[in-house]
Amino acid sequence: MSSKSHDYLDLIFSQKLKFEEEVLQVNCDKDREEVMVLIYTEMCSDEKLAMQIDFLKIKSIDDLDFNGVNIALVQIFLAELISLAKEKNFTRFEIENIKNNKEYLKFLYELAQIYMRGFAGVFYKEVVNTFFDLLSIAGKPEKLSPVVSEVINGTLKRRSLLEQHE
Repeated sequence: MSSKSHDYLDLIFSQKLKFEEEVLQVNCDKDREEVMVLIYTEMCSDEKLAMQIDFLKIKSIDDLDFNGVNIALVQIFLAELISLAKEKNFTRFEIENIKNNKEYLKFLYELAQIYMRGFAGVFYKEVVNTFFDLLSIAGKPEKLSPVVSEVINGTLKRRSLLEQHE
């Protein structure tokens, strides 16, 4: 890895705030909230993740699953970093080193956890909005999606969301 590339990576991985500023163009909490909305949108374009977090695409309330969100955040942060590295003319070898560097991946995972702790409400609001989108599509009560009925009534595996949150 060239000295210039190495120095730049040392700089952006020296502090989470520096990484956010350089890679995500984030300077304040408002920017972080916007990043979470964009990340949610990105996840909904992923066929597998959308089937777990988007009410418009899940087949059953039992499919609703947020376990993969932190890993997806890491992948999105990594993709942003790689995009920046390409803009900065990093070599293919340097980019591969970034992808395989365990310390960088650990850093990105810690950053993803910070985002989920601080801004999960933004993320979950986007999930809930897709439920209301699903409701609005129905038009009439008899045309409600089975997923809506499951949310209201629950399933064998899951109590209704209304019961869960009283």
